[in-house]
Amino acid sequence: MGFSSETKQNSLLSSEPGIQRTQYPYVTGSSVVALKYKDGILMAADMGGSYGSTLRYKSLERIKPVGKHSLIGASGEISDFQEIMHYLDDQVLNDNMWDDGNSLGPKEIHSYLTRVMYNRRNKF
Repeated sequence: MGFSSETKQNSLLSSEPGIQRTQYPYVTGSSVVALKYKDGILMAADMGGSYGSTLRYKSLERIKPVGKHSLIGASGEISDFQEIMHYLDDQVLNDNMWDDGNSLGPKEIHSYLTRVMYNRRNKF
């Protein structure tokens, strides 16, 4: 009889297929700025990652290329940005496998992220 309760407890403590997402941000970044000018767009961000009010990481990249024609920048929780980049890296890899000369542009990336975020907000 004790075996079944031990099994239940062990299964609760072990890592199950479900993934826990961060509910309380720990490492955050602050500012990302993008400016549109005559010949293009300029993006800039600081490279600090704060743990509370303490600068914990001094060289976090918070602007990354996505495909051939896009950049994405993020402030806020760093793990959220890492998760988004994981999704986008999968999309770029899938796009490259087609090898048809087309690549994801800013509109396609925006549309994809809009749907991902909507889906994440509406999970029940």
